[in-house]
Amino acid sequence: MAQSILISQPEDILIYAFYLAGLTYFLGVIFYALPIPLKRIKKWGPLLIKDSIYTLVLLSIYNYIIYSSHYILHLLGVSWSNYFLNESQNLNTLSTIYVIFSAIKIAGSANIITGVVTSSILSFTGLNAFINATSDSLLAYLILYYFSLIIYHLLPWFLAMGVLFMSLPFRLGRSIGSGLIASSIVFYIGLPLMTNFSNALVGILYGGIISSLSVNTILSLDEIAIDNLIGYFGIYYIISRVLFIFILVSITGQLANIIGDSSGKMLIRFEPLMVFGKNKKGEGKGEE
Repeated sequence: MAQSILISQPEDILIYAFYLAGLTYFLGVIFYALPIPLKRIKKWGPLLIKDSIYTLVLLSIYNYIIYSSHYILHLLGVSWSNYFLNESQNLNTLSTIYVIFSAIKIAGSANIITGVVTSSILSFTGLNAFINATSDSLLAYLILYYFSLIIYHLLPWFLAMGVLFMSLPFRLGRSIGSGLIASSIVFYIGLPLMTNFSNALVGILYGGIISSLSVNTILSLDEIAIDNLIGYFGIYYIISRVLFIFILVSITGQLANIIGDSSGKMLIRFEPLMVFGKNKKGEGKGEE
């Protein structure tokens, strides 16, 4: 009876990556030793051997990568606990703003409550746009928050899966593997810096303006004050987050190219006719 494959921890995945690395190595030796004059096939041998050794290097530094990620966060003075605390507070702020303005709109429209402030809010032409923007920001924040939880808890799993894909023969999973490794490292180190980035960007663009706003100015719905407030929320809760994610994605792409040996092209992607020394028209072409 065949034994079932059990994977209960990331290290179990690394075992299969080790086996695949060994398979890749022996395939490389076989291709290198084939007694055939087809150089386009024989050259796979050294490449497969090199890929297997590269996978073994990744296996050997797996724990070091995780430790280094923690250490870099420590050097930068940020932590995931503070990040989740700040993001939870931001979620509460967005939720409160959305509930208050939505309730005022509904109650005012139904003539449940009246007053100068309520009437002013209801007459504000950008109210619906502000509520919709707050709702969209809240949804995006929730997605980003749970994405952060996944990165935080599953870093070892993503790294192990990346090494597993990297170990596949003929570079079948090299692009996916390098992408998993790079994205898990970059986002694990980068996401806790997002709050600092947003604070810095808002401080540059709206620091002096927001600090000069008062509650009375906001409640009076001064047009300039409201525009500044909306701009502040847009920069802090949306634009800065999108910009920072774009930066992380760009860094991930560069790191993935480095880990994947710049290209990560599959060795089996070739034109069969060219392997046997023929061009596309079927005319004979001598081996180099």
